[in-house]
Amino acid sequence: MSTSNELRARVAARIWQVIAQQDISDTGLAKEKQASLADALTDAVVAEISPMVEGARTNTSGIAGQQPTAAVSSDQLPPAEEQVLWKGRPLLSITKRYVITTERIQIITGLLSLSREDIELIRIQDIDQRRRFGQRLLGIGTVYIHSADPSAPWIRLSNITHAEEVHEIVRRAMLAQRRASNFAFRQEFDGSR
Repeated sequence: MSTSNELRARVAARIWQVIAQQDISDTGLAKEKQASLADALTDAVVAEISPMVEGARTNTSGIAGQQPTAAVSSDQLPPAEEQVLWKGRPLLSITKRYVITTERIQIITGLLSLSREDIELIRIQDIDQRRRFGQRLLGIGTVYIHSADPSAPWIRLSNITHAEEVHEIVRRAMLAQRRASNFAFRQEFDGSR
């Protein structure tokens, strides 16, 4: 089996796994429409990824007439570009936006004039998520974040949809940022029991 066929099979399997996890089959969407949607998504993802995979393969296998490049240490690599992991707004809000990236959480407020609060993921100490009864009825929730940032020790991502998923996105991004910066988390005890 060729590499492009393997890639397509892996992408299709992952899409069907997400469909199964999200209970999309219970939405009343016909099986034919689900299969058509999964195929279209697979084609789109493979079309985007294939050039990157091909480029990586030619870089690692070497080009005729060129010597393979020496291994580069991680401190010589340029820093990875910051990527947006999630964007959202509180329910019915037009003046506040939340953006979670691979490095920070941004809270942008304002309509005509804007202000932005940045909280670095490495400074996050604790994450909680709550959904009151009324919020559960509306399908929203609030994520509470405690950070070591002196300007914003407590942050609240209020009335957002899929609060559980946002909580998990923040948690995973925080852990990835700590691993990337070799941050050692150490809990101090006061000695009393």
